[in-house]
Amino acid sequence: MKGQDFLFEIISEVQDEYLDDADKLPEKRRHFALPIVACLILSFLCILIVNRCFRNNGINHPLSINDIADNSSAVARVTVVTKAENCYYSQAEDRTFYYSDYQVEVVECYNGSFSIGQKLTIRSDDPVMLHGLADPTLAVGAEMLVFLYQPVSDNNSNNANNIFYLSGEAQGVFIVSDLAVVNYGNGKEYALSDLVASP
Repeated sequence: MKGQDFLFEIISEVQDEYLDDADKLPEKRRHFALPIVACLILSFLCILIVNRCFRNNGINHPLSINDIADNSSAVARVTVVTKAENCYYSQAEDRTFYYSDYQVEVVECYNGSFSIGQKLTIRSDDPVMLHGLADPTLAVGAEMLVFLYQPVSDNNSNNANNIFYLSGEAQGVFIVSDLAVVNYGNGKEYALSDLVASP
């Protein structure tokens, strides 16, 4: 069970228990039960928010397009082929890490050495991208403009593993449509020509 599901279950149990007990209280004391329930629910929601903040390993501050481009070794227009949530357990940190893998096919390459039709994997532990696994905007077949980099530890001479990461996490993903290119991280709209030079 994930942390937020556990918290919501506790909130529900506390709410039910206190509301049941409130019916048994004398009339004068009954009006205290509702504020107590409200405070407990608010406390649990605060814990949930703090928990989400600590889980967010991505970049929290907004980056300019220039910053994103400067930190990228490749820029490509891609189509989503598959997407999945994966995890691994770290003994050193004694916890499980979740990440998303988007397998994509290159439609057009603006920077880097991708060939059209090449398949590669975009990996991210950003909660925004994990949420995107269930988001119809990033459904299979969706087109994205992505700013990518590949850490030295994952790189090899043949680039056989084809695993890349997003520059600026969700800020390095743009949803491509007929009308505009929309940043997945912040919802801002751009013209494609403002983001990339023609190949």
